[in-house]
Amino acid sequence: MTDQSVSKSEKKELILEKAVRLFSKKGFFKVKIDDVAKAANVAKGTVYLYFKNKDELFITVVVEMVKSFEKSLTQIIDKTNTPEDFLDQLLKFYTSFVSSIGMDRRMLDERRRDLPLKTKRLIRKVVPEKLEEIRLAIGEKLKSFFPDSEYNERDLGQIVISTGIVSGFFESKTYIETLKRFIINALKKEEK
Repeated sequence: MTDQSVSKSEKKELILEKAVRLFSKKGFFKVKIDDVAKAANVAKGTVYLYFKNKDELFITVVVEMVKSFEKSLTQIIDKTNTPEDFLDQLLKFYTSFVSSIGMDRRMLDERRRDLPLKTKRLIRKVVPEKLEEIRLAIGEKLKSFFPDSEYNERDLGQIVISTGIVSGFFESKTYIETLKRFIINALKKEEK
């Protein structure tokens, strides 16, 4: 790999990193390609070398976030051996993830409504398959701890994803601990 290709790769990553922050803070319509270029300290044309338009940049940001989420989840699944440790690591990851993109719950709801219909449709084509894989991976890990649970893997994964993302907005150790205990106790009780 040449220095130039590393430089291009680094520029693209920097553009994506700055775009995440800007889209999170301002929303889709208020962010301009000029804003992203300025934040990444590159020329506007450099952004267009990697992304055809703002829609493509935004979709790439979403896809990269899902891939990053999936990679982190795989690491958590591989290194945890108890349901307590699994949920603890997963819920801490959610908090870190939400914090890293600089978004609160109110902003998330606003940003979802802000998207143009065309962009929403493109995201719905690209993201659901990956999200389903993530949901199932979480559910399979929990089912391995609670094999007699009446819940299927998909439902278990959805419960943890939904509650986990909300926990990320609170950044409270007490909330995370309570949520973790609630899920584990509910699954243990259900097995009896």
